[in-house]
Amino acid sequence: MRKNLPITGKEVLFDDNERIISITNAKGVITAVNEAFIKISGFTEDELIGQAHNLVRHPDMPQAAFADLWTTLKQGKPWMGLVKNRCKNGDHYWVNAYVMPVYKNGQLTGYQSVRTKPERKHIETAERFNSNLQNNKKSFSFNNIKSRKYLACLLTASAPAMLVAAFNGNNWMALASGIAAAVVCSLALYKWQQKPLQTIQQRAKEIHDSDVACLAYCGNTSPLSNTEVALKSLQSQQATLVELLKNSAADLLSVIQETNDVVQKSNDGVNQQSTEITQLATAINQMSTAIDDVAKNAVTTASSTHEASIEVDDSQSIIENTKTAISQLAEDIGNANALIRDLKQDADNINNIVSVINGITFQTNLLALNASVEAARAGEAGKGFSVVAEEVRSLANSTQSSTTEIESTIQALQTRTLETVSVMEASQSQAKRTSEEAQSITSALETIAKSVASVSDMNTEIATATEQQSAVTKEINRSISNINSSVDNITQAAQQTAEAGHKLEAVAEEINSVVAQFRR
Repeated sequence: MRKNLPITGKEVLFDDNERIISITNAKGVITAVNEAFIKISGFTEDELIGQAHNLVRHPDMPQAAFADLWTTLKQGKPWMGLVKNRCKNGDHYWVNAYVMPVYKNGQLTGYQSVRTKPERKHIETAERFNSNLQNNKKSFSFNNIKSRKYLACLLTASAPAMLVAAFNGNNWMALASGIAAAVVCSLALYKWQQKPLQTIQQRAKEIHDSDVACLAYCGNTSPLSNTEVALKSLQSQQATLVELLKNSAADLLSVIQETNDVVQKSNDGVNQQSTEITQLATAINQMSTAIDDVAKNAVTTASSTHEASIEVDDSQSIIENTKTAISQLAEDIGNANALIRDLKQDADNINNIVSVINGITFQTNLLALNASVEAARAGEAGKGFSVVAEEVRSLANSTQSSTTEIESTIQALQTRTLETVSVMEASQSQAKRTSEEAQSITSALETIAKSVASVSDMNTEIATATEQQSAVTKEINRSISNINSSVDNITQAAQQTAEAGHKLEAVAEEINSVVAQFRR
């Protein structure tokens, strides 16, 4: 047996209307306590939860009391008794304990104890009983109601017999006979009177049958004591039920209030959701219209892109032809350039010939001059030769003059030929650059053609996807409309739930009112 120490001997009192409540599992381990238990015992909730309930057992309590408790509870019956509990600091408090089993789905899940403040006379009786039980003291007492009644019958029956004996000169035989007859009559009368009481006492025994409780409350185990304890058990049961009903009503009221709050929040949320869904439906309608426009534009863009693709293909063909023509032009310019270079070479050759002719003319002129000099020396004989020399010199001068003109013409031709070569070379370079640029343009057009084809494909896909999206948007719009209708139904249901919650709240308040009246 657990012995909790130390103890101070100081009693802690609590209010008459205070209820100390605790719940344990089937093994007696505490699972729940109320504020009154925490306040009176001095333990914190964390110190109580998960501990065996004998944590508050006082060492003055006899083992027999708890043996009676567990014997009764294991029979599935409630138990009532006076219990002295120990506070955390060693003080103690007396309680009128009512413990009952708790079942769920037919299975024992634990025990619930509701303790109230006992009367002082019962505490004093319980203290004497516990002291005697702890010290193993047993004594006969005329406090037993049954013993009292039998003694009363004996004295009542003896009194007339003693009077008869006194009048008959102390005839003790007559006295004995009278007493015997009186006792028999008295006992018969007693039995007749006790018959209805026995029925009541038997019913009381069925309600509560514990000698320990009778001794603790009344100091004896008579049928009347058992009846008194049974009545007190009914009172405790009633108080327990009232307390449980009060707690349940309070919990119900709290839950209803929370439910009302939740319903109100849900109602507000549903209203807000309804507004947002309406706005969303409007936005989706607008988006659906915009998607239709996008679909139309995508189709138009796809058509335009296809036309652009055809034009790019045509441009590619034209540029390809141009590139071919430019290449041919570059080749022709190259050939012309070669011919002009040959012409320049021929001009150079003519220039060389002219130079030779100039040399011959110079020599001829020199010879003619020499011939004239010799003819002059010869006199008359050389006059004919002088005329010939003069003609030769004249011819040489004429040749020199013609050669000079030819040389000038050739030089001009060479100059123009050089200029033509430069122009032709520049044209050839430009033709090459143009051909290269045409090639670049062709590559760019090929890239553009590919891009246009890709854009065309993408536009086709966009148009298809847009049509599908438009269909999906319309389906979403229909779903939103259905959701909006559902939200309206939910709102109506939430309002009905709120009204039901208010009605439940009123019922809970009425239960609380009835409980308050019942407790009074």
